[in-house]
Amino acid sequence: MLGLLHVYGVNVPVIGLSSCTLHPWTTDRLGITDNPSYVPVVSTSYVYPMSFIERVKNTFLNIYFKIWYRNSIMKEEQKMIENQYDVKVDLEQLSKSSISLLLVNTFHAINGVKPSLPGVVEVGGMHLDETRKEIPAYMERFLNESEHGVVLFSFGSLIRTSTMPKYKEEILVNALSKLKQRVIWKYEESGEEGTLSGNILRVRWLPQYELLQHRKVVAFLAHGGLLGMTEAVSAGKPMVVVPFFGDQPANAAAAANVGFAKVVPYNELTEESLTAALKSVLSPEMRVQARMVSEIWRDRENPPLDTAVYWVERVIRWGPSAKLHSDARDMPFYQLVLLDVIAAYLVLILVCVSLVWFIISKLSRLFIRQTKQKIQ
Repeated sequence: MLGLLHVYGVNVPVIGLSSCTLHPWTTDRLGITDNPSYVPVVSTSYVYPMSFIERVKNTFLNIYFKIWYRNSIMKEEQKMIENQYDVKVDLEQLSKSSISLLLVNTFHAINGVKPSLPGVVEVGGMHLDETRKEIPAYMERFLNESEHGVVLFSFGSLIRTSTMPKYKEEILVNALSKLKQRVIWKYEESGEEGTLSGNILRVRWLPQYELLQHRKVVAFLAHGGLLGMTEAVSAGKPMVVVPFFGDQPANAAAAANVGFAKVVPYNELTEESLTAALKSVLSPEMRVQARMVSEIWRDRENPPLDTAVYWVERVIRWGPSAKLHSDARDMPFYQLVLLDVIAAYLVLILVCVSLVWFIISKLSRLFIRQTKQKIQ
């Protein structure tokens, strides 16, 4: 998109929107530090403090993804634009010179504290509509008739639980059937008003945020998508997270790190592991912790949508005149990581060592010569 703006001569400030924690190639656009010793790559499940092996892997992935993106994505897009429009364009330079602001769909209370800049604004939760919408009558009745509360189960819109292998579905059914709580499961092959089996109500679609805010919903079984996790933390509901791909492992690890979620990776999903995780998140201690994390998450100077609006309007008012990036954005790599400074210090140390060695050699030779003269 930056290349097309350049082709059509549109010279305006650009505001980026990231749906998840920043990718390794995004940090360079505003000059953000992403030191892999303590900043996990978004596709990993690492949290601070990382072990030595995790830091080795994280460093490799940080470098690999930057090279991969530059060569497999950016250069290919650049070729497409140049061939289609018969122009020369430098997407890497445009990505640094054009972007004034990045709105990021995170908040450090659950996603972890990372180095930032004025041009990186966390707006996690700005999609939330606090206006209470009506819950379908049959779901409301199912909720209100539950003596011990309800566990909400949804793997979002991309992962269809109805297409999971049969043995995995049986694991989910067996573990959920043991609960004294009822379960509402988003299951795409359900009837118009749901399919009830034991304590499990399978529904084709559900108003997720409205249900999470319901007093009868006590926990959330989900896949770790950032929007659903944001809704859960906003509602103060503990989670069992079964991450699959993308940023889901990182989101799950971050939620577990602050204490309101238990993680069961899909490839480790068994009846025993899921039962243990559900038992943990349904404990009074976990529910209290989830409410505390929710209060910390909500404790902000302004609501996230208001924050986003303010910063967008600020960029409209001032554009590049009000610099929001760091000078690191414009520095060549060798200067940024101080290779030239390190080289200068090494040369200085080498000169000093050589000089000391030269002086010692001269003095030792002089001492030996004088000693020989005395002996003679």
